[in-house]
Amino acid sequence: MRWTNCCSGMVVVLALTGCGGAGSAADTGQFVDAPDHDEAVAADVPAADSQDADAVTVTDPAGDPGQPDPGQADPGPSDQGAPDDAAGDVGPSELDAEFPGDTDVVPEDEGSSDPGLADEGPLDTGPVVCPAVEWVAIPGGTFQMGSAAVTTCSGGSSCAIPVHAVAVPGFQMNRTEVLVCQYALCVAAAACETGGNSSAPELNPRVAVSWDQWKLYCAWTGGRLCTEAEWEYAARNGSAGNTYPWGDAAPTCADAVYGTDTCGSPSAPSPACSKPAGNNAWGVCDLAGNVVEFVEDCYQGSYDGAPSDGSARQTCDTYGGNTKVTKGGGFRWNADNLMAAARGDDYPGVYSDIVGGRCCQAQ
Repeated sequence: MRWTNCCSGMVVVLALTGCGGAGSAADTGQFVDAPDHDEAVAADVPAADSQDADAVTVTDPAGDPGQPDPGQADPGPSDQGAPDDAAGDVGPSELDAEFPGDTDVVPEDEGSSDPGLADEGPLDTGPVVCPAVEWVAIPGGTFQMGSAAVTTCSGGSSCAIPVHAVAVPGFQMNRTEVLVCQYALCVAAAACETGGNSSAPELNPRVAVSWDQWKLYCAWTGGRLCTEAEWEYAARNGSAGNTYPWGDAAPTCADAVYGTDTCGSPSAPSPACSKPAGNNAWGVCDLAGNVVEFVEDCYQGSYDGAPSDGSARQTCDTYGGNTKVTKGGGFRWNADNLMAAARGDDYPGVYSDIVGGRCCQAQ
């Protein structure tokens, strides 16, 4: 794995079945608002009307994705209230697994002389319900892509320059990194291959999936891999151009899952959205840290000749001309790799335990 500085609102809901049992309709996990970060997102991030009822549409993995209302509101800061849908609050926050059959009533022990004595055996809470895939609308705009502060990466010290203007059309992005249970549904549908960390906690990000398989998974959900420009635009809060998804303040252990002496040295990813203070302005989780994410683009050691329209770069120039860009830092890296402009690369056929995925789709 080659990585930078190594070692140093629209929501679209796909109805998924529960990962612990086949054939039952999935219940969307509930989310609560993310806490304020002590460094606010830059003031020029446009505010969103999070109560716009037009912000929610529904699609099916086998059908065409719903189209966003072109009159959608601009995004607001990450601690804004979440949009309401017919089923209730599905706004940004920590991922919350629901347990059907869970109850606050402790059964009485019928065999006890004391009718109030609780049964010592654990309650059967049933399988974890896999949260539905959520699509967040990212409004289009222009931003400055790249940074001279990215100084060590696969192609050399110039890998994130020249800084250049990119006009990104509006798109939709997964709110979370793809979860173990979500990918398992694709495997069950015979649209994806198994392997990797399929036995990891179901609400953790899925890793050890190749770039080729991520393309198949994203297509199965009605999307595609994000382009590098789309990914960085979302992580910078669009035209605000922030250094990190939460703003410009240096990372803390509350913002992202990453490895330092202060935050510890994680040996595996954490559950998705476990650091809501690090969400971007639209409530997208884990754009910094947790797992590295494949994007569509071929890797080149600089941005010379890179597209300016938000599309993916199709020509590679490293390691036999076939490596793909990775973004986002991960649980094994230090704070330098959490910058939105940081970038790395890996072979498309690699099954790495630090690389996951996230999907996008056009509006």
